[in-house]
Amino acid sequence: MADINNPFLNRIVNEEVRPMAERARNLFFQAQANNSMFSNLLSQLSEFSDSDIIVDERADISPLTVGNFRNVVELLSELVTQINQDPKLADVLACCVRGININ
Repeated sequence: MADINNPFLNRIVNEEVRPMAERARNLFFQAQANNSMFSNLLSQLSEFSDSDIIVDERADISPLTVGNFRNVVELLSELVTQINQDPKLADVLACCVRGININ
């Protein structure tokens, strides 16, 4: 095995690849940790139309519809399933050097 000492490669690894891997790991673990809560909320919203608005009392941003919420939760669930099955997950985790705080 050869050692590669390349300042440009080192900078890309440390400033781009590792932080992106950590963001991917964080998204994966947070989505996984919230999966049962998301499923429960989807069940509670089953009687509502996709066009119904979720009122969160934040005037500074546009509100989400039930359809927006469903689609985001479904995508996160699909990502968790896909990432769990991908053998490259171990490589992503190997790139991570900072800890993670799950909310």
